[in-house]
Amino acid sequence: MNPARAAFDHVRRLVNGDRLRGEAGWRANDSFVHHAPSPQQAVDIFAGDWASKLPIDGVTSGTAGLFDDARIRWLIERLGSVEGWSVLELGPLEGGHTAMLGEAGVASVVAIEANKSAYLRCLVVKALLKLDHAHFELGDFDAFLAQTDRRFDLLMASGILYHMADPLQTLLDMVKLSDRIFVWSHFVDRAAMPVGDRRWRPMTGEVTKRTIGDDTMTYHVRSYRGSEGKSEFCGGTMSRSIWLDQDEVLDFFRRRGFAVETAFAEPDAVAGPSMCFLARRS
Repeated sequence: MNPARAAFDHVRRLVNGDRLRGEAGWRANDSFVHHAPSPQQAVDIFAGDWASKLPIDGVTSGTAGLFDDARIRWLIERLGSVEGWSVLELGPLEGGHTAMLGEAGVASVVAIEANKSAYLRCLVVKALLKLDHAHFELGDFDAFLAQTDRRFDLLMASGILYHMADPLQTLLDMVKLSDRIFVWSHFVDRAAMPVGDRRWRPMTGEVTKRTIGDDTMTYHVRSYRGSEGKSEFCGGTMSRSIWLDQDEVLDFFRRRGFAVETAFAEPDAVAGPSMCFLARRS
């Protein structure tokens, strides 16, 4: 058969597959929308994957209030004016905190996201909310931290530390880039997690000491238990992560001359004890 004719017949079969073979056939228009533009249509590209409740009237998305987060309101209140600041945000997820920083007056946020789906959701949010201050970048922020010499007025690390493969190295790289660092994370807290606490179950039992230079931290290996295979997964880049001891992390900052303020401690949080803190170095 003529090669051009064969190619034409192949395309024709694909396009007409639904007519010739019923619903099992591939339909050429599956990738198109058929209504006037709307925010909901953009959001529905990732229907079922949204974690955040988007601040757009009438739009169905997720449920988490990350675009009106009390932890970020506390941070901004503690900092006072952030007008004109530059911010580095690690793991923006869907841009909720990025948007709040813009509302508070920061000049720019470089937000680095490794999850491809989350990155694309950030771009949808940027377009819908017109976040001109936001610069979302797809990449591994650990690799960025290791190679950059840029300085930022504020570094945001909300919901990322307990997903790291080597969190001590992440912390060491973070403190090089800013004198103001905000962290929210889950931690191991033995006082809040006595023996037999069900929150130990995802822990593999592997506990090691990690030393870099003069710093040593206890690494508790935690499994994602298969959740990393789901489309809505918003954890780290490996099938397991490392949780740190809360007191060791706070001491790490204090040894480097940071004053540390803690807030929103939840020792009984379902996934594990959590808290946020603002570390400032004068």
